[in-house]
Amino acid sequence: MLALMSTRRGRPKNPDSKRSKGGDRHTKPRKSFHAPESLLRRLDAYRAATRPTPDESECIRTALDEFLTSRGFPAGPKDAD
Repeated sequence: MLALMSTRRGRPKNPDSKRSKGGDRHTKPRKSFHAPESLLRRLDAYRAATRPTPDESECIRTALDEFLTSRGFPAGPKDAD
């Protein structure tokens, strides 16, 4: 007996998604990087010790902002969130 199978694979399309409506999914600029395992363990330990637990992105943004400010590159008026 021949089984009829759909040729479509994966999740069904969401007609309400930004992609379906032609919008940009990434409204903020993004960067990615590799970090040493020891640095990631320290990040996890910091987050575990902090209440309420901040998300990883917020921890990294804060640390980068403080580092750049200490090196003489303060946030400008357009950078303020």
